[in-house]
Amino acid sequence: MFGCGHWNRGLFHGAAGLLGLGRGPLSFASQLQSLYGHSFSYCLVDRNSDTSVSSKLIFGEDKDLLSHPNLNFTSFVAGKENPVDTFYYVQIKSVMVDNEVLKIPEETWRLSAEGAGGTIIDSGTTLTYFAEPAYEIIKEAFMKKIKGFPLVEGFPPLKPCYNVSGVDKVELPDFGILFADGAVWNFPVENYFIQIEPEDVICLAILGTPRSALSIIGNYQQQNFHILYDMKKSRLGYAPMKCADV
Repeated sequence: MFGCGHWNRGLFHGAAGLLGLGRGPLSFASQLQSLYGHSFSYCLVDRNSDTSVSSKLIFGEDKDLLSHPNLNFTSFVAGKENPVDTFYYVQIKSVMVDNEVLKIPEETWRLSAEGAGGTIIDSGTTLTYFAEPAYEIIKEAFMKKIKGFPLVEGFPPLKPCYNVSGVDKVELPDFGILFADGAVWNFPVENYFIQIEPEDVICLAILGTPRSALSIIGNYQQQNFHILYDMKKSRLGYAPMKCADV
């Protein structure tokens, strides 16, 4: 089953359609389960790749991915049992900046019984969004640890931004997500800092959302990871990968 759009507007510039990969029974992934089983995966090339390479979307199990030595898993958590809610929720415990676990109130990450809050992983949202006060705490941790580059304004909504002109190797703090089940997801710096034209400005590629709103791990942070949605075992897999080579 699929729908047909006759008057398509909004953010999908030049796209010929929308492939739904959510948890709902009508999503493309769900409808293909009888053919390919209960898993699919994708590997998104980084945004600076040239146009000769493409991202990959794989239905069914990928043997190479399952045998990857650095494949990690975290469990999906149940959203409100609501057929309209097709999101993939994960349970964050905290985040780490330069291996320091930040003190973020636990309720920031909680998915309420009414279905508010919580964290989803989403291939259709570009940047990562963290609910307040997590965003403010993360932003301040980066600002405290980054020394030696002048702060620059004028790139809303991105903050903080730094002028790194003339610097050969820009050293920035590490960043990782700590999940409630003990899993850790560490990111390369190009997945959480974004270079702004002209090339000598970099900004933190994370934004904030209001208190008790949804937090979202967006696709910018997923670049060059092979991401596995394993619905049979209700878990998310992620392995660092040069996606252009998959």
